[in-house]
Amino acid sequence: MNARLISTALGLVCSAAFAAGAGDADSLAGYARQSARFAPVAITVDVSALPPSERAALAKLVAASRILDDIFLRQLAPESGSRLLALAGDRSPLGAARLDLTAPSKSLACT
Repeated sequence: MNARLISTALGLVCSAAFAAGAGDADSLAGYARQSARFAPVAITVDVSALPPSERAALAKLVAASRILDDIFLRQLAPESGSRLLALAGDRSPLGAARLDLTAPSKSLACT
């Protein structure tokens, strides 16, 4: 299971937490309101000032962090992967709204 799928699975767990406290969370309007609370943010960095050796080290650190993130998310909610696959199979408008709320870019919103 790749890190993106695990990240999305964590979002699924978070959306369930949001749904537990919202009156109409299991409606299209409820999911639309919850989803509208989050916006994608582009994060960029200029590494041109780094020497090649430090750029290579930074790339290895990023790769290692993705692996550790995957391990952490598997330990946090081992069943999330199967739940995400079930959600991805729901082609209804409500299923699409649920999946949108659990998009990887929104998955860290549950803190």
